[in-house]
Amino acid sequence: MDTLKRIIKGLFEAVFAPILKTFITDIFWEIVDLLKDVFGWVFYEIQSILLRCVDFLESVFEFFAGTSKGTVSYNNGQQHATGTVLEIFLGLDQIQKIFLVITFVAILLSLIFTIVAVIRSMSDMTLDDKNPVSKVLKSTLKSVIMFMLVPFFCIFTLRLSGVVMTGIDTALLNSGTENLSVSDVIWLASSADAGSEETRMQYVGSGYKTYGKYDYKTAEKDFELGKFDYGLGITTAAVTSLILAMSMLMFIRRIFEILVLYLVAPFFVATMPLDEGEMFKKWKDMFIAKFFSGFGGIVAMRLYLLLAPLIADSRLSLYPSNPRIDTIIKLIFIIGGAFAMYGAQPMVMRMINYEAGSAESASMGAVGGVLNSVKGIAMGAGAAFSRSMSGKNNAPGGGNGGGAGNSPVASSKDSSNANQALNNARLHENGQI
Repeated sequence: MDTLKRIIKGLFEAVFAPILKTFITDIFWEIVDLLKDVFGWVFYEIQSILLRCVDFLESVFEFFAGTSKGTVSYNNGQQHATGTVLEIFLGLDQIQKIFLVITFVAILLSLIFTIVAVIRSMSDMTLDDKNPVSKVLKSTLKSVIMFMLVPFFCIFTLRLSGVVMTGIDTALLNSGTENLSVSDVIWLASSADAGSEETRMQYVGSGYKTYGKYDYKTAEKDFELGKFDYGLGITTAAVTSLILAMSMLMFIRRIFEILVLYLVAPFFVATMPLDEGEMFKKWKDMFIAKFFSGFGGIVAMRLYLLLAPLIADSRLSLYPSNPRIDTIIKLIFIIGGAFAMYGAQPMVMRMINYEAGSAESASMGAVGGVLNSVKGIAMGAGAAFSRSMSGKNNAPGGGNGGGAGNSPVASSKDSSNANQALNNARLHENGQI
């Protein structure tokens, strides 16, 4: 009897188990394909909603970054101002009045500081003649001149940064990105297997069917909705929306910091008789760094729009032996490129003013940690969702390199072994083993 049991068990494991496993796997992926075909419009609608969010956040990002202009009405609609957001705010009557009041107070402080500096100079002259009165009066004369020049310096910096930013933006747009938005890039990536390149390009940029990007009834006439990679599209759109929102908040913060620096400038000018302009030099370096730090985010966005379509192109395969891994690599690249827009601003500021850039990076650390966590979770979810949406050809054990090395069981064992090795290393480091 025991021998018969062993024979039946061996026969089942060698013959029937593989057949049953293959049959169940095929049935599972057939059900997935059927669900994609039946409910493809649902996933397409979810993706469309997220892409609209990306479009909205991108337009707001452009406005606060200073690459697009807007019109603001104030004083009960009696006055209108058109320009970038910084030009509008710095030109407001209320801001100018506050600046004049602060300048008047700063001039009084400058007189007090001059008196203090002269008394200190006379005391020093009595001892060792290190700080003559003429030097103090020279610093006072510089402060008087700077009181008059600071408003013109601020306006000049504003105009210069606007011209440089517009020039950089135009140069990058002329590189071929003028017709594509961030949402276009995401849509192209998700539709790589759904239709031909020529048909897909009609739905993005200046194509005549761009409205179809948000309308499944139009899209289903040219594409099979079940062949869209919704795992990549939905995950990327969600994470990119979060990154654009955080980048937009950083630009809003930059605007308020520039306004604060502009308003308090007279106080730093007032200290020149005491410190020979050291405090004013720090203010000037910070002011310039804040103005030009926005270039990093703009250049990063334009480069993203230049490179991401190339990565999303269905004709490019980064991992030909396994389409599932290829999709995950493209997903990581597209999300990482969007994340670069968030981190580029302090990078440029650090090159202009290292201390200001380091402080900016430190202040972004908490938010960056949250974004890294969200990015990691989103990539994991996107990978799982992409596997479920990829169809049976990408199943483990399928014909696209999904052998034993890609088995979930093997992956689980490898992960367990890696965790055990890490724990052993930590125990060894602590002297416990």
